[in-house]
Amino acid sequence: MRKLTTLVALTLFFPLYSFSQIDLCLPVATARGGAVTAVASDWEAIGINPANLGWKSNHKFSITILNVGLSVQSHALDFPTLKNAILNPTAPFTPEEKVSYARVFSTEDGLNLNADVNWVAFSFNIPKIGGIAINVRDRIIGHVTLSQTAADIMFNGVNSAAYKDSDVTSKKISHELAGTSVGYYHYRELNIDYGHKLFEIGGGMNASHASFEGYSFRSLGPEGNVDTSDYTALKVYGGVGFKYLWGLGNLVANITDGGLDAHSSFSTDYGINYGSIQNFSPSNVNNLFNNTGGGYALDFGLSAAYKSWKFGVSATDLGSILWKHNQLTAVDTNMPKLGASNNGINSWGGSGLDFVFANDNPINFKPGPDYTVVLPAMLRSGVSYQISKVVLLSADAVFPLNNVPGNLESPYYAVAGQITAYKSLIVYTGFAGNTTFGFNMPLGISFGFRNVLMVYIATNDILTYLVKTNNPVISFAFGMLRFNI
Repeated sequence: MRKLTTLVALTLFFPLYSFSQIDLCLPVATARGGAVTAVASDWEAIGINPANLGWKSNHKFSITILNVGLSVQSHALDFPTLKNAILNPTAPFTPEEKVSYARVFSTEDGLNLNADVNWVAFSFNIPKIGGIAINVRDRIIGHVTLSQTAADIMFNGVNSAAYKDSDVTSKKISHELAGTSVGYYHYRELNIDYGHKLFEIGGGMNASHASFEGYSFRSLGPEGNVDTSDYTALKVYGGVGFKYLWGLGNLVANITDGGLDAHSSFSTDYGINYGSIQNFSPSNVNNLFNNTGGGYALDFGLSAAYKSWKFGVSATDLGSILWKHNQLTAVDTNMPKLGASNNGINSWGGSGLDFVFANDNPINFKPGPDYTVVLPAMLRSGVSYQISKVVLLSADAVFPLNNVPGNLESPYYAVAGQITAYKSLIVYTGFAGNTTFGFNMPLGISFGFRNVLMVYIATNDILTYLVKTNNPVISFAFGMLRFNI
């Protein structure tokens, strides 16, 4: 868990609106920029559209181990600065950099970050019963918006403009830091999804007799888009996903002029220095994952297939987490006096959580009650079309279903193409984005042996590495040891 501290520091102390849960950290989703609602098959349908598990074209059994994804986007930083923050997190800031960062991070859309680790996932396709998929994965979602004063204090501490005012300690925290909001989630989820064909209409031509430009659709598996049952029938599928959630870390705050609402709950595995908060001693919870919260969520989905077309719609992450261990709540006191040596954070790898909670910090905390945080829920819709055995097109539109920290600020759109270059070598690319992320061009490849053992590598925006300097997106997703039968 301590290896997460640098990632956590980046998440909490870059002003960000999160990528939410478009699943841009899953390798195939990353390669398509998220255009997967009518494409995702086997265990990849988890968290995207459980109805797809009912497709007859899914593998009888598919399993993967350790899929990892990280995506970071910034309006505030250019590409060289963002890359240096990721690759050299312990490099100390110069005084000039502190002044610069305090200025740029008080703007909206400073940075977005999402990280996933899919530890294990597998799926079964059982004739006449349907498809079942299970996975265990960690998800980190963050949202921070800093006011100009908060950004200045974060980087400059006692040297900030606010603390150069001798009267600052007579002013309320809610007044001085108004306009600051924070949302951070780290949770582990166990997903159990099920999909099944609901009904079909029409038909009469089996895929084994249908052809397009001389090839049989029967040869197409999950990497293609044509159901191998009755080709001309309209087939409709339904699915549901259940998520059991272990909450590992949470910080939510909303500061307005005259109002301070902030809560936190973190596992002791984070190793946070809380200083000397009165009557508070974080403890090991002694449960399965030492988690401080728990909850449930549901996914619902529908999909349809007709000839070379597939359509999908789903509602995901309809649930919440109850945080009930190591809870803290903020107190709207006068601005605390900072120590003479507190000059703010000095590198990207510094512990941002220690800065929030330890002594000489700009917010006071006390032990708090249990509290519930709603997950960022979304509505996904997508379509795909199999042009030929070689080319598959897909498109998605994703909309937020609630206004909570970490959810999309505006609808997200993506279009993508998949080209089977040679046997099991597949290339993915497309275009994606919204008002926050800008215009991105994803790119990825998958390769393997006869579609049995597959490896995936992808990025959400190849333009960042080639020509883009402003609003860069640094992302990487990798999947290995996928085995299909």
